[in-house]
Amino acid sequence: MFKTGEICTESGYYKCNVHVKNLIYLEKGSKYPDCPLGPYGSHNTLWAPARTVSKILSELKASEKNMATSSE
Repeated sequence: MFKTGEICTESGYYKCNVHVKNLIYLEKGSKYPDCPLGPYGSHNTLWAPARTVSKILSELKASEKNMATSSE
């Protein structure tokens, strides 16, 4: 995991550890940004490498399904 403000050492896709919907692409040498999805604006976060986009999409679909069934 990488903290906001650290330098990216490998280009690729990363996701916020709090908001998995926030998938970003970073080039090697770029700084990891704040996550803009916080309830009160952007926040510092940890960024995890996103191994495959399909896995993240599956996680999002599962979380949306869980939210839909819990609100019924």
